[in-house]
Amino acid sequence: MNQAKNRTDAPSSASATTKTLAQIRAMSQPASWPTGTPRESIQGPGKEGSPVIVKAYLLKARAEGAESCNCGLTKRADTDIHLVLVSKLPDPDDQEAFDEAEEGSVTAEMTPRVRLNGHAFWVHKNINDFEGEYIRVTGRLMLDTKHLPPNRRLRRATNWEVHPITRFQVCQTTKTQCDSTTGAPNWKAF
Repeated sequence: MNQAKNRTDAPSSASATTKTLAQIRAMSQPASWPTGTPRESIQGPGKEGSPVIVKAYLLKARAEGAESCNCGLTKRADTDIHLVLVSKLPDPDDQEAFDEAEEGSVTAEMTPRVRLNGHAFWVHKNINDFEGEYIRVTGRLMLDTKHLPPNRRLRRATNWEVHPITRFQVCQTTKTQCDSTTGAPNWKAF
């Protein structure tokens, strides 16, 4: 899994398939994943490693902590940024609605290796400013088997993630306009 998390090769836009959050949430995942299980069963077209483009609202950007894929390092420059992607933004004054939105979310991750590969802007203090914005991420599907049940209750709808992200864009106009086009002036890459 760490090998999948640590990829830095960016898929071309032409090779990436656009997926909705609903499509990612509907992807099957095993009930459990014993340590050491080969990953071939979850790889292939439309599965782990497949390049995808996802458009969603950024509910929250969280600085992650130490993980084995990042050698247990703890400095922010050495850790992932966890993006909580949702289809619809909740009322910002309603904590219960926020929690419900997060429970139905899909995760995307910005990694330190991709950040070092030409994306110096991708630090938490910058990405955090885009919370509530309509965004588009390009990256690769990955099943985060570390979080599979039975004993892990996560605040997201699936363990399928976009990890790593290799392109991050923010809508500069309206959602409707951004959904109808792929380039400037509607989308700005960061």
